[in-house]
Amino acid sequence: MIENTVMSLRALVFEWFENHPDEVFKRSCAKLYKAFNPRDFKESQTLRDYKREYRNQLLEKRGGIQKKPKRKKKHPEFIELSKEQWQEFKEFVGYIDEKGGIHEGESVPEPIDVDTGEFKGILWYQEEGFRIIETNDNILILWPRGHGKTWLLAWYIEWNMKHSVYKAMYLSITDVINDVADWVYEWAFANNLLAEGDNVDKTIRRSTPKNFRLTNNSKFKIFSIMDKKIRGKHDYTIFLDDIIEEGSLTHPSYQRMLERRWNSTISKMRRQKLVIVNTRVYEGDFIEYLVKQFENKQKIMTQKKPEDKYKWNLYIDLRTPFLPAPPNELSDEEGYWIDEKGERLLLAPELYTPEHFEAMEADDYESFMAEMMQNPTSIRGGMLNPEDLEYCKRPFFDQDVVMMGIGVDFSWEDESETSDFSAVVSCVMHGETIDKKRYKRFTVIKEDVERMPLYDIDEKKGIFTTIETHAKFLLHYYPNIPLIIAMERNSGGIIIIKVAQRERFWWLKHCISDKAVAVKWEKDGSSNVPLGINHKKNKIARVFGELQHSIKSREMKFDWIIEASLLEAQLLAFPRGKHDDGPDALGMIKDELQRRWSNRMERTPHEDTKLTRLKEQCKKQFEQMSQPWVKVRNDAIKNAQRKERFKKRPPF
Repeated sequence: MIENTVMSLRALVFEWFENHPDEVFKRSCAKLYKAFNPRDFKESQTLRDYKREYRNQLLEKRGGIQKKPKRKKKHPEFIELSKEQWQEFKEFVGYIDEKGGIHEGESVPEPIDVDTGEFKGILWYQEEGFRIIETNDNILILWPRGHGKTWLLAWYIEWNMKHSVYKAMYLSITDVINDVADWVYEWAFANNLLAEGDNVDKTIRRSTPKNFRLTNNSKFKIFSIMDKKIRGKHDYTIFLDDIIEEGSLTHPSYQRMLERRWNSTISKMRRQKLVIVNTRVYEGDFIEYLVKQFENKQKIMTQKKPEDKYKWNLYIDLRTPFLPAPPNELSDEEGYWIDEKGERLLLAPELYTPEHFEAMEADDYESFMAEMMQNPTSIRGGMLNPEDLEYCKRPFFDQDVVMMGIGVDFSWEDESETSDFSAVVSCVMHGETIDKKRYKRFTVIKEDVERMPLYDIDEKKGIFTTIETHAKFLLHYYPNIPLIIAMERNSGGIIIIKVAQRERFWWLKHCISDKAVAVKWEKDGSSNVPLGINHKKNKIARVFGELQHSIKSREMKFDWIIEASLLEAQLLAFPRGKHDDGPDALGMIKDELQRRWSNRMERTPHEDTKLTRLKEQCKKQFEQMSQPWVKVRNDAIKNAQRKERFKKRPPF
């Protein structure tokens, strides 16, 4: 190797790469070693470091070049799977080679993009999924929605039924069972693999085959997971797909039924393999229960039969829409792989764009975190916890209701546009007398938090129609109770109030105004709208003060219709959530109702006289305790008055 100083060697390497630009991004360093002739490993490592430094400087000058995602290295358990098996499965499904050539397979469904009709072929992470299923006994696949989980199961079942005597049982709770049954049957029928004779059972609801046999004696059965017919079916490969209903969060009975079905039937069945394919739905769902069951079973088997502990080993393949960063690669705070521009690299860029997932996260954060990121934790803002919210039935007609109100928060700029998020929240205030003292409490009975146009568009309700619906609802159930409507006096709110005055809506007579600010703005010429509430305080501090203590102390309760609504999600996410229109509207109307309330004691004239005497006695006691000389003076005056009376008394 050329003997030079470190700086001169670095300069020589940089100069060599300037003369050989094609070698910068090549993985091999053979020509570099040939030019500088390193003597040992240490000198070779020095040359590679200079090459990496030169490449990074070149990338910075070019503005950054997005690297192609590296495929994951083979898992040690994949050693059992031969290349011939993988090539057979790849040709069976269909793929696109390195030159862009399309090789169609025979599987159903074809790997084609539903929206564009473009042939995608089997993707690299589906290849990894096939290897995981083939080389493990118990598999839990947690992939994002829309990334081909169910397609992979259908391809795997068809490939095994073609090459061996295979017995597959497919269980689900959703209508996906009809799609999978149609795919497998269509594939078998197209390839003349169905056995002769009438061995096909079909569902009653639609002509979907759910039980059939092939010529090589392979069997395929499909049932609902709650079907009692699955009892006694042994030696099958069991596939569980979409077994959690979203409604089970509010109906825990289904969760308990699913747990009983697993413990009493499915876990007791002799099986060749168990494949569970699903996404997370909520915290504490059935997937979390299954993982704990496998962990407990493995601990028990380790103590009793150490040789059988691997039979209850659950392999979990968890993926998100974004790639985790490999070692020595750029990553963000959450550990996801990013390019030089700071954008996350996608798991399936052939199917989705980053904007698609940004829109999903903005629309429904909790669903995105559960079904896409496999982390079903809601965004907690710090103001409230789920256990702080108390639900109750809507109060009966005029039951202790003293006032009712509607809070309206606008996020709207132009009459021709749809708002970002607007909130219309209805609340009633109760008055109770306990021990001659009046107490107040609130019940939130109706909410509409969504993107609203100004006027109705097709079946989409506008802002004016929503306010009118809330007002009619309250006046119908509580006809003798005063109603107020509080609208936020922001830029969009002033425009909407002007339009409402021009249209002369009947509910404007119930709107309240912030008179001082309205008069001031009218003098400045900026607005002639006398209605609306203006807020000068910081929004976060104001909403915390208006709602946090009331909800935590159970002074404010919610009707059952509010449960699992967007208002509830915004309350739990405040102030870290992206939208806060619901908490803002609720805090505003609660504050306006409270301003019109007095907690004075209810007294009769007789009680007023007794109270006056009590106050005089308290005053005297205070004087005697704090001013003792006053007592001496008063006693002297009383004694002098008594002596005068005795002098005037006539003799006996």
